[in-house]
Formats: sequence, C-alpha cells, structure tokens
Amino acid sequence: LTDDAVSDLTHCYLDGVFAMKPPKGDDDLNEEALGLLREVQRQELSDSDWTQLSDVGLTDATKLGWQEYRKAIRDLPDEYSDILDINEVVFPVKPE
Repeated sequence: LTDDAVSDLTHCYLDGVFAMKPPKGDDDLNEEALGLLREVQRQELSDSDWTQLSDVGLTDATKLGWQEYRKAIRDLPDEYSDILDINEVVFPVKPE
C-alpha cells in the first residue's frame, strides 16, 4: 500500500502505520469550508437556472423571488469568507 491508499476523515496510512491525521489549522478548515460552500453554490445556481428563462411561465413576483434567492446564493462566499465549518452557513430559503 502507498501512504495515500488508505485514508478517511480522521486517519491515514502513513509510514507503514494507520495513524490519526494531524489536526487541521484554521486556514485549512477555512479553505475546505469555502470549497464546500462554493460547490453548494454552483449546484443551487445550476438547479435554479430554469427560473430565469423568459418562457418559464412564472409570475413576475415569483421570478423576482428567484432572482433575490440566486443573488443571496451568489453572495454567500463573501458573507462567510472566514468560516471554518460549512454548518455555520445559513442558506437562503428557496421561493415557492
């Protein structure tokens, strides 16, 4: 086995021993959390692209609600630029 062949969230195979991973520093946690946030952001924007089509058949009020939701999703990385845990994020509620 190579050192990176066996790994999970808390342990890894390193120098022939299955050992605890060293704790992550705040910079690593922030980078990881922002990466996860951007993944969620991309997915939410992709999933709601249809709401902005001209022939979608939504009322003006509903379409505006989706525009506001999408803006709030786009703003999340700026609002949470110093997060250490994705669970800290309060996501906007999707319009009905």
